[in-house]
Amino acid sequence: MDINLWLAFIVSTALIIAIPGPTVMLVVSHALAHGSLLAMGTVSAIAVADIILIALSYLGIATLLSTSVMLFSAVKICGAGYLVYIGVRLFRAEGGVGVPESRTSSALRLAQEGFFSTLLNPKSFIFVISFFPQFMRPDEPSLQQIVVLTATFLTVAVAVISVYVMLAGRLGDRFRRGAGWKILNRVAGSMLVITGIGALFATAG
Repeated sequence: MDINLWLAFIVSTALIIAIPGPTVMLVVSHALAHGSLLAMGTVSAIAVADIILIALSYLGIATLLSTSVMLFSAVKICGAGYLVYIGVRLFRAEGGVGVPESRTSSALRLAQEGFFSTLLNPKSFIFVISFFPQFMRPDEPSLQQIVVLTATFLTVAVAVISVYVMLAGRLGDRFRRGAGWKILNRVAGSMLVITGIGALFATAG
């Protein structure tokens, strides 16, 4: 793979991930509420969802979703509904996300939210099929390039989001004792709701 394209991909990925979007805000909220360790489970689940998305895109399913109104609409409704659901839960949370629960069940729930909020977001499909090809050469084997780009994307994404998780974990107690927690929950919840509504009304073309 061309080294210049690869380096450009690293920089572009880092910049895109570093901009606080719904995924970052969700992970930060988890870290503030439950600590860095459990939030890293969310990050891992998001990475698994990204792998599935990239694999589906490579197989052409994402392209099918972008051209089939019926399939794309089904994904939009499911994904948008789940994003809005998580967003409303975050917005309404007072002292944390959800009710008290065991550490194991909490970890599973947080990972589930990270996984499905990524996998069911139709914009994630469109992002993959529009972003990756910009850094691929048509005269080189596509599978090899996809593998390299996927590994690079996941490494950079996990590294950048982990920085947010560690910082949020350190600030967790301070935020939970003040008004900052409620503000962050409302910001994160609002972003997820807006993303869900935006995905619902996005065109299939």
